Amino acid sequence: MSSSISNSKPKRLHGIFIVLLALCAFFLFDRGISALLHRVETGFYASGEDRVIPSTPRGEYDTLIMGTSRTEEGILPIHLHRHLGLNPLSIALVGRFPRFNYFAYLRFRKKNGPPKYLIYGMDYFTFAKRSHRIQMAALGVKTDTGSRKVSPPRGLGRVSLLVRRKPHTDQLLVDLVSRVAGRGKRRPDHRMVRTGISTYKGQQGTVPAIEQQEPPSWEKAPYTHFPGREGLYFEKLLKETHRDKVRVFLVYIPDYINVYRTNHLHESFSSEVRELADRFPGTIFLDFNRPDQFHLDNPDFFVDGRYGSRISHLSAHGAALFNRLLARALRHYLHATPGSRH
Repeated sequence: MSSSISNSKPKRLHGIFIVLLALCAFFLFDRGISALLHRVETGFYASGEDRVIPSTPRGEYDTLIMGTSRTEEGILPIHLHRHLGLNPLSIALVGRFPRFNYFAYLRFRKKNGPPKYLIYGMDYFTFAKRSHRIQMAALGVKTDTGSRKVSPPRGLGRVSLLVRRKPHTDQLLVDLVSRVAGRGKRRPDHRMVRTGISTYKGQQGTVPAIEQQEPPSWEKAPYTHFPGREGLYFEKLLKETHRDKVRVFLVYIPDYINVYRTNHLHESFSSEVRELADRFPGTIFLDFNRPDQFHLDNPDFFVDGRYGSRISHLSAHGAALFNRLLARALRHYLHATPGSRH
C-alpha cells in the first residue's frame, strides 16, 4: 500500500512537470510568434510610401495632383507643365478617395516638402466612397479604420496573444494580398520627360454609340452629403494644406451629359464644396462640370458615360481642351498670396 503511494508521487510530479513544460513552451511560442507578426506588420505598413510617392530630389515637384481615375484621365501634368510652367506630380488613380489622399499628402510633404499648389479633382461621389483597400495597402496604411469597438478578451484570448491579435493578422493578410493584387493591376508607367513630368495625354476614343442613346428607363444617382464616408479626412487634408500655406484648387471635372443628368444634385455638391473651400483661405473651388463651362454634350470629348452611371472620363481630345481652360483659370491665382481670394 505504502509502496504504491510512494510510486504515485513521482508520477504526479512528472505529470505536473510535463504540464508546466507544455505551458512554458506554449507561452514562448505564443509570445514569440506574436512578436514576429508585430514586426512583420510594422515593416509592411512602413514600406508602402515609396510605391506611391517616388523618392526624388526635395522640391522637384511644385504641384501635387490628387483624385480618382477621372482626375488621372482629366488633369494631366504635361499640359499644365506646357501651359503654366508647373512641375506637377499626379498620384490620381482609381479608388483613391479622401482618406488615401490625406495620408499621401503627409508622405509627399515628408519627402518633398509642402507643394506650392495642390490640385484635387472632385467627383460627384467624392464623399460616397471609401478608399480602395488595394490603394491603402499600397500606401502602407492599415485599411482597418479603427471604428469597430474592441471587445475584452474572451476564452483563450485571455492568455494567448496570437488569439487576441487574430483580427490584426487577418487584416495584414488581406492587405498583403491587396498590395500584390495592386502590383498586378498597375498600368505601365507613362513616359517621363527629363524634368520628371509625365507625358501621358489621355485615352483615345469617344463615347460608344450605344452609351450615347437614352435607354427606356434609368435611375438618377443620389448625392452623399459631406462628410459621408471619408469627408473628415478631406477636411483634415485642407487643414494641413492651410497650415502649410499651400494654394489648393478643388476642381469639379466635367462629366459627359448623360452622367451629368444622372448625377442630378450638382448644386448640393457644389455648395458644400464651396463652403468647405471658404473655410480655408487659399483654397479655391473651380466648377467646370456645367454646360456653360464645358461641352458636356460632345461625345468626342469623353470615352464613356451612359445614362444611369455616376462616372465618365475625358478623352485625350477632351482633356487637351479642358486643361487649356483649367490653365487659364489657374493662371489668375498662381502668383497671388495663399491667404487671398483673388
